[in-house]
Amino acid sequence: MSSELDNGLTRRAVLRGAAVASVLSLARPAVGLAGVSGSVFSRWVGTVSGLSEVIAAPRRFALVGVEWRGPAAARISLRTRAGRDGSWGPWAVASVLGHGPDRVVGEAGSGLFGEPVWTGPASDVQLRVAGVARGVRVHFVAAGLPGAG
Repeated sequence: MSSELDNGLTRRAVLRGAAVASVLSLARPAVGLAGVSGSVFSRWVGTVSGLSEVIAAPRRFALVGVEWRGPAAARISLRTRAGRDGSWGPWAVASVLGHGPDRVVGEAGSGLFGEPVWTGPASDVQLRVAGVARGVRVHFVAAGLPGAG
């Protein structure tokens, strides 16, 4: 059986959505699954060398993670800011390999995933790479934030 569903979602994304729904139903039972819509989203970045441009998330988020295709030893850090006032949070290591991809490593489209970084409510992220990282995508989770779903 393929690890991707017909609409392009992976098993991991579906399981993550189910986990978010569970947390939301415990925290706010009236919301339940209705609160999950739109809480997990991502932004394609491409190749990053040095400091990235500011990456504006489509909505506010509280958890962020980085996926990249190579090299495996890339050292990636990220920082976030809560508003447009220019106040950035501290840099956090984002490239500590956390878990494997849904696909077998080496398959076309497979990536490396860093551990997620809890940021608290934020609107923008910036990446810093020692060297180069290719095929970079930033994943956001907005669960529990007002207006997240």
